[in-house]
Amino acid sequence: MRWESLTMPDFARAVIDCDGVGIIPIEVLEPHSTHMPPGTDMFEFHWVACKAAEREPALVFPQYCCERRRVVADNTVFHDRQRPSKITLPVTPST
Repeated sequence: MRWESLTMPDFARAVIDCDGVGIIPIEVLEPHSTHMPPGTDMFEFHWVACKAAEREPALVFPQYCCERRRVVADNTVFHDRQRPSKITLPVTPST
């Protein structure tokens, strides 16, 4: 069952029907050269999750994308901000 197609009453029934099992497809939003859109992996993972939910009852939530980055010993973060398809939102921790 796909979360985005459920009303509130349908969602409550779906949680019971799926015994509380939910799938959140998490994928890195990354470029694939110039021949494929940056969301390719994300769309494929969501499709796989929907197919799995057809075999075993589960509630499939929308895709959640994250960024691939590397943190080195001095806490420096490296990620690719130079690609035209990249959107990066800075997050400042609250105190």
